Amino acid sequence: EVFYQVKLYFDMLGAADLREVNKLFGWGNEVVKKTVNRLMENGKLVMAEHPKESGEWVGIGSTIVYYGRK
Repeated sequence: EVFYQVKLYFDMLGAADLREVNKLFGWGNEVVKKTVNRLMENGKLVMAEHPKESGEWVGIGSTIVYYGRK
């Protein structure tokens, strides 16, 4: 259930800072990281950088624009 809730969240937003995911769901950092890692292993999410914000950003691969990267 946690897996599908986080996937739905990213499906709706496209990308988010992991701190915000943790705040929203309140499951604790370890649960959020394990869930996000599982989604990354399944190819659903990728690590990302926000062009203006700091933090650990993750997003759906098809929605992420890689600034200055190949």
